[in-house]
Amino acid sequence: MKNVMKLWTAKLTISTYQIVFITSLCFLILLNSIGAANASTYNHASGNIKISSVPKKVVVFDLGALDTLDSLNVPIVGVTKTHTGGFLSAYRSKKYKSVGSLFEPDYESVASLSPDIIFIGTRTQPTYQMMNSIAPTFDASIENNDFLLEFAKATTNIASIFNKSDIASNALAEITQKQDAIREMAINSGDLLMVMTSGGKLTVFGQNSRYGWIFNELNIKSGMDSLGNSPHGEPISMEYLLKINPEHLLVLDRDAAIGRQVGTAKALLDNETFKKLSAHQNDKVVFLNSFAWYTVGNGLTAVNQMLDDLADVFTN
Repeated sequence: MKNVMKLWTAKLTISTYQIVFITSLCFLILLNSIGAANASTYNHASGNIKISSVPKKVVVFDLGALDTLDSLNVPIVGVTKTHTGGFLSAYRSKKYKSVGSLFEPDYESVASLSPDIIFIGTRTQPTYQMMNSIAPTFDASIENNDFLLEFAKATTNIASIFNKSDIASNALAEITQKQDAIREMAINSGDLLMVMTSGGKLTVFGQNSRYGWIFNELNIKSGMDSLGNSPHGEPISMEYLLKINPEHLLVLDRDAAIGRQVGTAKALLDNETFKKLSAHQNDKVVFLNSFAWYTVGNGLTAVNQMLDDLADVFTN
């Protein structure tokens, strides 16, 4: 009789464990189902991403996204440090793990961080599939067409992922006000030209270039109708610049942007031909923040800086 009781007790114990295990398993499945049901989907340049909870471990390869995340006070664990200068120089600290460069990611370093989300951009767009195999990846690339609109959409999505929508909304409202003010200033202000200096050479950007948005979206009159419409600009001479003779001039120093010698743009333009320009004589030349315009390209701080530079050329 005792042996029968022991066997019955053993069977009862096993059954109890089984019930507890099955109940726990069902609970986990239920939690996962609830998480999946509550997951939000966000569109980005390479597709979409599903987020069910606020990411804790964030790795960033795009400087524009890094700029926005920094403005939203989102903690970062890994970042490409090669080009993090200017207002992003804090990310060169040993506090942040280096994950390679914009063009050569260190996938092992990325994987070692077990990130919850990875941000890439135009320069790292070809790595999307590989990055997405490591962790959910958000492509923060911004198209040149409808630049300001696409920037606002990307910023709104990034902020929503981290429950920072209120901060982003206020920041974007300020940017919208600056846009409206520039459009108003540009109405009767004459034409404008944007040039870039690099290695002693001069390049001009037109309406279909990477900076075409300043003409197409802010209604600023371009000093050129056709030349300079290559995405990366077209080379011109100092004599041709004088022939165009714009009323306003923006100057981008690429050498400074990529870490070469600072001040080469001013040195290149320090000549008698340049001094004959109406923009120069009327104090309508603005040397742009090269890090914001060329290196970062977008992001809450960078776009604010760009708009401030544009406002300066009309208010000086």
